[in-house]
Amino acid sequence: MRASILFFGVSYSAMFYLEISFQACYISSMISNVIKIKLQEILKKQDKTLYWLAKQTGISYNALAKINKNQVSRIELDTIEKICINLKCGAGDLLAIEK
Repeated sequence: MRASILFFGVSYSAMFYLEISFQACYISSMISNVIKIKLQEILKKQDKTLYWLAKQTGISYNALAKINKNQVSRIELDTIEKICINLKCGAGDLLAIEK
């Protein structure tokens, strides 16, 4: 017996669905790897620490550590805003697109 999936009113086999899902995950991972977060460089230039930034912004140290290590797939705009205001930099200084 073959499993089928209904997608926009059209029935597809489960194998087709898995192939599409795999391709979507692959494309998603390619996109998320091109943005580099330059938090460490900015902190070092300003002689500041993640601990200081956590206290100033109210963002948890663990959340900032993940951002600092580029271990996040998304960052809320208000988080970027808090970081930029306290480090007196722009979003373009904090985020860079790698090719």
